[in-house]
Amino acid sequence: MFFRVAARENCIWLVSLFKECWAAVYNLMIEQTVTVGKGRNQHDVQEPTRKCHAFLLLRHRNVWPTYYQVIKMPISMSNIRQIMSRGPEKGFASIEQYIDAWRLMFANAWEFNQENSQIYQDALDLEKYFDEQILQAAQKYFISLPESSFMMPM
Repeated sequence: MFFRVAARENCIWLVSLFKECWAAVYNLMIEQTVTVGKGRNQHDVQEPTRKCHAFLLLRHRNVWPTYYQVIKMPISMSNIRQIMSRGPEKGFASIEQYIDAWRLMFANAWEFNQENSQIYQDALDLEKYFDEQILQAAQKYFISLPESSFMMPM
């Protein structure tokens, strides 16, 4: 009985950790310069935008066929959220699977985009932010993380 209760409690903590980390990455905002107006009224304004915007949804195969030729296992934040919503039985059964899904998304961005591109840089920034968030959440929920899942300092 104790093991069943402990396992259930651990699942609740994992689900909470998954949701918390996903929301943190989703809610990371940056300021983007946008030009508005015309003629003499034209000016630049700082507009908040989501850092993860390019990672939220996958483009359709017909719109972006080259991406699907290069990237064999496409995944987006929307896909990660769908898997999370299935629960531990049909979704992510472990913290390792959850971290691996994020790592795959970032790796896909690095493989498809050039190093000097904004999406490549955003993937680097988001991975660092994700690592910070998952470490904080794991401490909060007393969940141990596999050391092999984290970036090594350069």
